[in-house]
Amino acid sequence: WETARSLWLLALALLFQGDIAQARKLLEESLVLSREINDKRSIAYALVMLGYVAYFQGQQERMYTLMEEALASHKEAGNRRGCAESLHGLGWATLARGDAVMAQALFEQSAVILKALDRKWFLALALDGLAAAVAMQGQSVWAARLWGAAESLREWIGAKLAPVIQTLYEPFLAVAHAQLNEKEFAAAWTEGHSFVVDAVPVEA
Repeated sequence: WETARSLWLLALALLFQGDIAQARKLLEESLVLSREINDKRSIAYALVMLGYVAYFQGQQERMYTLMEEALASHKEAGNRRGCAESLHGLGWATLARGDAVMAQALFEQSAVILKALDRKWFLALALDGLAAAVAMQGQSVWAARLWGAAESLREWIGAKLAPVIQTLYEPFLAVAHAQLNEKEFAAAWTEGHSFVVDAVPVEA
């Protein structure tokens, strides 16, 4: 278990540094070890990260399959936070399929759980995803508010967004900017950024 976890943590650091290929190698090793001892939680976490690796390598359908398996494993292990993270990943995979409505529902489910667990860093990521989903439905004012709220949460806990993670929502940020002028986007973002932390909206 310790070896599998160490490999997972190292892979996470490599992923944040942008070394996708090496992260995938370590995660696959971690997954093999986790399956050997049938540790459902470790299996699920390796699957979640492999899902993101697949996304960054342009394999969105593989990401969807991995996230579905991860969600099932987290449910079996009774891990609510893990379920939320898997739902978040499914949201991105679903958005890549072009189904913004279903992606929105998945991001909202993830955010509700994360808010209840007071996991602010992960909640900020869920809000980023939710913003991307509503932007694709033409709700760019709401999307800008959500991105503002996500950044406010990160500032609250002194966290920064890794560049590789930011690439997830940059294309959708561009969509929102195309639908709003600079003044409109800035006003909406500032409104979201001013939300009281405990009052951050997690549903559109």
